[in-house]
This record gives sequence, C-alpha cells and structure tokens, in this order.
Amino acid sequence: MLRTYLNNTKSVLVDEIAAHFITKYDIAPFLVKPEEPMSGTLRRLAGKAIGKVFWDPKIPYTKEEFQEGKDLIGNRAYIYDCYQGTDWEQVKREIRVYSSFESKGLVILDPLTCFTVGMSMGEQNEKLVSIASEFAALAKELNFIGVIFCHLNRPDSGAPHERGGKVLSVQFAGSRAMMRFCHSLWGLEGNKDPDLPEEERNTRFLVLLEDRNFGESIRIPMFYNKQTGKLTELTPRVGGD
Repeated sequence: MLRTYLNNTKSVLVDEIAAHFITKYDIAPFLVKPEEPMSGTLRRLAGKAIGKVFWDPKIPYTKEEFQEGKDLIGNRAYIYDCYQGTDWEQVKREIRVYSSFESKGLVILDPLTCFTVGMSMGEQNEKLVSIASEFAALAKELNFIGVIFCHLNRPDSGAPHERGGKVLSVQFAGSRAMMRFCHSLWGLEGNKDPDLPEEERNTRFLVLLEDRNFGESIRIPMFYNKQTGKLTELTPRVGGD
C-alpha cells in the first residue's frame, strides 16, 4: 500500500507516524530523510516515544528522560544516512536489505523530490513518475507500507499554504506520479500567521484528498503541543467514520 502526505509540519508527522509504528505495533520503520541529519531523527523519535522535546535547546529535559525515550525506540528504526543527498538506485537496494530482516515493514521517503535535485522540470517529472511506480511495485512485492512525503507547489491564486490556503492534489510536487500510483493522498493544512492566537497557529488539519479504494473524504483537526512535540487529534472530525 502506498500513501502520500505532504507539507506544513510534514516532518512532525513523519516522526509521529514512525514512532507510533515502533511503540504501538513493534514495527521497525525504514526512514529516508535527507533534509535532516540522522542524529536529529533519532532525537525526534525518542522524544515522540515519551512526549518530550529533545531537539530544542530552549526546552529542558533530563538525562533519565532522554534515556527512557531511547530505550523505547531501541534499535527499532532503520535510518538511511543520506543527509543533503541521496540516490534512488541505492535506496532501492537498501529497501530490499531492510525487507530481508523485516517481514512486515514501513518505508518512508521524506521528501520524494530529494531524488530529483539538479534536474530540469521535464526530467524531474519523468523521474518522479518512475520512482513512484517502482516504489509501489516494491511495496507490493516486499509487503511493506510505503509512505511518500513531498513539498507543495504554490497555489495559482488565493492564500499561500502557510497562511491557511487549501491543499489540492494537483499542488503536490510530482502530482502526476502521486495521483497515479498512491492508494491515498493526504494534505496538511494550517495557518502560521504570527498575528493569530497560539492555539489557532498550532492547529493543523489532516485532509484526505484522494482515496482510490473507497472514495472517502475526511478532515481531521490536530493540535501541535510545543512542550511535548506531539500532534494530538482533536474533535470533531469532518467526514469519514
């Protein structure tokens, strides 16, 4: 199964999903996050596990708390060391190695466009379609959940995304590839206007944009707590069950 999520606090959601699979289902994820050093990813996963922030120097924590988070994550995460650059052919090989150790798994690419740096627009589109196709085939063959995160293209009109603009499927970087090969597409919406009250500024909406199998739609409000580093689901949901 292949899913796509994107933008507006996307890295927070990446870590939230990964830590959830580790602590709740004992599934070790394989993470490809070239925008972040491996040590930063480990700190964030440990923090998510116990609801503490270990990556912001302004928020204090104890050695005991950090150790507790590390122990919960343990060795249950495979992080591909590729800060600021990566190669799809090498990642494919590493996914196969990972799957030889994990009979059921979760593979997260964040972001997909990290594989097209330096390419022309035409080359990027062609490469993204190829990667999405191969990734979907790998997920089926090796029996893992594949999750792609990607950036957004600017809206043609209206409010920008960082000021509450709606997310549309066609705004995905590589949208043609995403819409063709992913089972579901999700967007994160929110308004980071500094003039807004903090509660509203730290609220995000996880929106199901495309659902190939069932045609569902849902909008889930979530609040980001800066002290715990956690995204917490709020109520009510809109749509779905």
